[in-house]
Amino acid sequence: MPKFLNISDLRTYSPKDQHYFLDANVWIFALNDFSSTDDVQKHYSKIFFKLFEKNNPQSKVLVCSLLISEIINTYMRVVALNKLRMKVYNGRLPEKFDFKRDYRNRHKKHYTENLETIADNISTLLKKDQIVKIIDDNGHQMLLEKQVVESCPAHLDFNDYYYYELLKSLNLPSKLSIITHDSDWKIEDIEIITIEKNLLNLRSYA
Repeated sequence: MPKFLNISDLRTYSPKDQHYFLDANVWIFALNDFSSTDDVQKHYSKIFFKLFEKNNPQSKVLVCSLLISEIINTYMRVVALNKLRMKVYNGRLPEKFDFKRDYRNRHKKHYTENLETIADNISTLLKKDQIVKIIDDNGHQMLLEKQVVESCPAHLDFNDYYYYELLKSLNLPSKLSIITHDSDWKIEDIEIITIEKNLLNLRSYA
């Protein structure tokens, strides 16, 4: 197996004058408003907010519609549901708790409030047009292209592979890096910035 020399350790990385794609898990770490002492969350949140600082307009954060949808869905199923678990169920959901039936319907007020919160937070960040670049991803057209569907490798889920193909298709004026905590991102032609141990270990193969 080749060394993945394109993988960089987030803990020793500083933002540069270039483009970045922040995977959905990085957005969740940053927009999770639970206070946390988790070092993983702290590292990703730190670089996330550095990239969105007003005095750091030289970096561009790439965003597409599929990413926004994935962030919202993940936030609701992980962060918002965890809030409900702690607030209503003393830290433990009932057995056979169903997200659609028991959260979206029986706790509709809590669900709606949290959906509005994450939507507002993302909207606020997207308004920073000096920092954010919205990708016109052609939606369904690219998602259903035959070569994208047929060439998706086993180690990448379809959303990640779609992001990969989309990013490669862009004619960017500067370097592009992907920041992620997902161990599936075993690619060699785009820089990966992470603290995910399985990805970092790939750098040491002979």
